[in-house]
Amino acid sequence: MEKPKLAFKQLLFVVIIFAGLYLYGPKSSSMFSVSGETMGTYYVVKADSSQIKELATEIDQILIDFNQIFSTYIKTSEISRWNSKQTTSPLTISRNLYSLAERAQQYCRLSQGYYDITIQNLVNAWGFGPHEIDSAPAPARIDELLQTVGCDKFELLKESRQLRKKNPQVQLDFSSIAKGLAVDEIYKFVLSKGLINFIVEIGGELRVSGQPGKSRKYYNIGINRPDENSATTDIAEILLLENGEALATSGNYRNMLKDGGLRWAHILNPLVGKPQKSDVLSASIISSECAEADAIATMAMSLGSSKAIGILDELNVQYLLITREPNTGKAKIFRSQRLKWLKHES
Repeated sequence: MEKPKLAFKQLLFVVIIFAGLYLYGPKSSSMFSVSGETMGTYYVVKADSSQIKELATEIDQILIDFNQIFSTYIKTSEISRWNSKQTTSPLTISRNLYSLAERAQQYCRLSQGYYDITIQNLVNAWGFGPHEIDSAPAPARIDELLQTVGCDKFELLKESRQLRKKNPQVQLDFSSIAKGLAVDEIYKFVLSKGLINFIVEIGGELRVSGQPGKSRKYYNIGINRPDENSATTDIAEILLLENGEALATSGNYRNMLKDGGLRWAHILNPLVGKPQKSDVLSASIISSECAEADAIATMAMSLGSSKAIGILDELNVQYLLITREPNTGKAKIFRSQRLKWLKHES
């Protein structure tokens, strides 16, 4: 099995953590950090206390345990074992897997199927899984795989804590929400150890606690300009996060596959089984939980701006959507009313 590709969201927040926070946040000399690899990407936890160093081993173990549940790149993980069972009989699963599957199904219904964790077969077919492909899947193959996709293709049995496939070929992919949940778990763990001012970030998803300095209430997070040729220091917007808030950003413009000069983006439309053609270049969501922000950012990319804005306003989350005007090609920014941001001069 090949090493997972570094997704766009993961590339984006290399900018935010190692450039954005360095440029706009607390001085590096006042921060201590632990970092490593997880879920095919990186993680970093920064705090204003050296105690964070003492928590490194426990943080690593939490992430190892998390991978053993949700990683589709580990053949022995809980989700890989469930995916491999070609049966419609109900299977007992862990509380963490049940809880996240239940949550993902709610987002699927809310988005009318534009957000869907049953896309693992499509992810593999389009080359966004563990193996590369030589060409785009044939229309007949896409139609075949669509029979395994949909909010109604799996059933949750609450009393027995079981998960049942309605089609034995169904496979689940939690990559659009699992990293966010892992951020929340590490956040709660670090908080339980008495630390107050810190940042937890995993491959593009982050959550902040406390404040970045005695005289500052907000963490300033730079969002990279949505252009495949933009430099890592090319900031489009600076968002302000306060104690307890989480941020996730999803985008289409850097993580693309090529086929004979053609390119397709990594956000798939579960309704048609193909990469999504969307006017949204980048969707940043701020919420009280990173798992929610993670899922909703992906949802917004799939929906497109006109549909996304209505649902995002209904959810009452803070959002920043960077879109491209179809006629002029110029970028246009949509912000929620509650969004906290700084004007940034390019």
